[in-house]
Amino acid sequence: MVHSPIMPQASDTSITNHIRQVSIQTHKRHASISLHRCSGPPINQKAQKMVIKMLVTVSAVFFACYLPYHIQRLIVQYIPEQCDKSQICLILYPITGLLQYVSATLNPIIYNLMSVRFRKASRAFMKKLINLCSYPAYTYEMTSKPLKNSKNRQTCF
Repeated sequence: MVHSPIMPQASDTSITNHIRQVSIQTHKRHASISLHRCSGPPINQKAQKMVIKMLVTVSAVFFACYLPYHIQRLIVQYIPEQCDKSQICLILYPITGLLQYVSATLNPIIYNLMSVRFRKASRAFMKKLINLCSYPAYTYEMTSKPLKNSKNRQTCF
């Protein structure tokens, strides 16, 4: 049994043409909107470049902060007799350990400097934290009724 292809009916072609016209009109509207924004790369490309720049920066800081620690550990592992005699190895260990903490503290600073969204979210979080801490704490008697004129403040820390 051989199947012959079904030919489109007149109504099918008119629907297809209508869909094409609508998609062309929609495309033209989006094109005109994008022309009125501003010149330069689209927002998605700018955001993508900023994310890449931020990731490269955070990775470079991480690498720079952790590299001395790993070099020091390799020296201790493969040349222990050199390290036993040297005061430099004894001094390097706490310094390289401190650099690991520096790396962790630099991350939010880098994010804050490079990301507007992170800044807004940090600001909103700090406002919520301050508002949470500023509500008056009620002093309770044995009956669990709050005293009305209590001016004690709740401490968050």
